[in-house]
Amino acid sequence: MTNFSCCCKVNCTGLALVASVLIGIIAAFLQFLGFITLSPLFVAIVGGIAILFLALLLVLSPAIRNSDVRACACPILRILLLAVLGAILLAVILLAFPPAAASFLFALLVGALIFFLSLLFATLACFIRCVAGCLLSSDAA
Repeated sequence: MTNFSCCCKVNCTGLALVASVLIGIIAAFLQFLGFITLSPLFVAIVGGIAILFLALLLVLSPAIRNSDVRACACPILRILLLAVLGAILLAVILLAFPPAAASFLFALLVGALIFFLSLLFATLACFIRCVAGCLLSSDAA
């Protein structure tokens, strides 16, 4: 069994990146073919979720800095912050410009937005797994 411990011998962020890239490519392909459409409400909700995560990161960062999970959480938090900022930026871009139905550029933007959204959730799962592993290992000691 893979060891996901506080010392981060196996980091799940690599798996999160690969899965998010695949999801983003599939979403861009489906958007370009016209199988999915992107509503402004969805883009606004994605932006709101990303802003909520940014606020949580700002509030929790001092607590993480002074805790036992810092060694494990710091690499994950960098990718989580990248996902949050990318989702916010692309949500603003997609809300500012009206969508073109079969535009290749719009399909790329949709794919990138879905990439950052899936990266945000996958990295959050990595972070929770890391913190839980650190807390369980410190309780056992």
